[in-house]
Amino acid sequence: MKNLALIAGGALTIFTLAGCCNGTKACIEENSEIAGSSSEKISEDELRGLERAAMSGDRHAQALVESYYLQKRDLTSYEEWLERGASRHDPAAMQRLSSYLASSGGEANCDRAIGLLNHARQLTSERQTALRDVIDMDLRVLRGQIEGAPSCGAGK
Repeated sequence: MKNLALIAGGALTIFTLAGCCNGTKACIEENSEIAGSSSEKISEDELRGLERAAMSGDRHAQALVESYYLQKRDLTSYEEWLERGASRHDPAAMQRLSSYLASSGGEANCDRAIGLLNHARQLTSERQTALRDVIDMDLRVLRGQIEGAPSCGAGK
């Protein structure tokens, strides 16, 4: 339950950081891909279609599928979909997986979270400012560079 609260809290922080979005469709989609799209309700029938779209590389569908399983508290499926998105080198999915790993604790999870964020940062373009800002902030937190925030693998 603690992990779910940490993940949900991270999503709120992400929307706050990305709050300067100018309302364009691309900006809104990028921000929903960073945090997942928890505000959208999905039926079982829609889920199957979204899973197919996610498997074909649709990043928004990927975020929706992950969010669906998190809302259902099916952490096994949630973790599986996080891993699938990250394995396709989707920087936003890598960021979401790193947040989950960091909230899970343990040195190996922290090390992997930082590695994922570093890789995700390299995959972003100059135009993906909201995502870069989130990745940079997450890295600072995990490295212990934010006073008062718990670090995870500080100094890496």
